[in-house]
Amino acid sequence: MEKNRCWEKLSRASNPVNKNRAALEILEYQTRQPEFGHLIIFIVVAVLGIAVALLHGIMESFPFGSFF
Repeated sequence: MEKNRCWEKLSRASNPVNKNRAALEILEYQTRQPEFGHLIIFIVVAVLGIAVALLHGIMESFPFGSFF
């Protein structure tokens, strides 16, 4: 966590945010873009994880093992 704070301090020192509304709106948009990308990746990984878990459960429910 401390490393993240250090990086953020360096980032803010080299590229300070202006104290006006337009600059804050741009900053908010720029921070929402990566968060949306992370959300999409989370959904894809979660769906694939659930699909694998269900498929594995179906395969293990048969007594002869590798039916599929």
